[in-house]
Amino acid sequence: TVRIRDAQTALSRLAHETGGEVFLHAPRGNRIAERMLEDLACVFVFSFDPSPYDRDQMLPLRLEVLRDDVEATTRGLIMLQTAEARRADRLLAAFTAPGSTETTIAVRDALVPIEFVDGSYRALLQLAVPAVPFTETTWDLGASLVPDRSAVSEEASGRLTIPAPGADAVFERIVEVPVGRFRIVSVAHETGTDRIASSRRSDEWPDPDTRPATLGPIALLQPSAGVFVRDDTVRPSGSLSVGEDGAVATGLPAAFVGIACRAKRMRKPILVERRLIGPVQVDLEPTEVVPGEFRCVQLRDVVPAGALAPGTYTYEIRAIVAGREYHRMS
Repeated sequence: TVRIRDAQTALSRLAHETGGEVFLHAPRGNRIAERMLEDLACVFVFSFDPSPYDRDQMLPLRLEVLRDDVEATTRGLIMLQTAEARRADRLLAAFTAPGSTETTIAVRDALVPIEFVDGSYRALLQLAVPAVPFTETTWDLGASLVPDRSAVSEEASGRLTIPAPGADAVFERIVEVPVGRFRIVSVAHETGTDRIASSRRSDEWPDPDTRPATLGPIALLQPSAGVFVRDDTVRPSGSLSVGEDGAVATGLPAAFVGIACRAKRMRKPILVERRLIGPVQVDLEPTEVVPGEFRCVQLRDVVPAGALAPGTYTYEIRAIVAGREYHRMS
């Protein structure tokens, strides 16, 4: 068995190195003939002036060969696209297959939790594109939030014009985030250079009814200059999410934003404790969530500029009911 396998490996390598085909394990004769005919076939690309023909609709294609010993196979229908249609197809491909477009730009998304209403979260969606060295740029930014095994539940899009180089583009919109796992697909399109960037990530936000006290996701924000657009209002600066892999600028204040929720039938107050663990430990003022109209309370902890020394930090948050810890996040 070893000798047979070694011989087959040697024959396969010889075929690959010489551009040939390998036939092992006694294949059928017609299969060998088919592969030989495929190897003798050629692929041709024909170009022609498309101006006399209709655009953006399917046209029948027929190729007549004047030699009797040549058989040609072509596509039966073709479409001559306009520049607008090709751009639309690229944008659609960026949404359906993020990462398929090659580009040097990047688009980043973030969700900042706000509240929990009628079985879903409300959050601030941020789409950000870093500054590019061009005099003026116009960005079309869009995102789709897709729950697992469901249709698109939320879509957001907008256009931003950056009048000068060196400014980040940030699009903001209040969206509804479902309980459970979901995906976010983000796309950025610069209309001047026709560059497209896309990204996709998965996340999961907890159901507040799975335990008496639940902690939601945590967002880290820092002040940033740029062009911020929300509800047709343009601002020259704002709070921008740092992101999971981003570094915090110690010379700027930093805000940790989270959310604490109680179960629907929970009638006891929830004590939420937070602390920052690292080269400099910071114990933050605890918050008490009492039964009332709102099931969830947004938490904000602001660390002043210069309060942190360089290093790695962990933001820890705990939910405690009657002395018992029900949920911890970091």
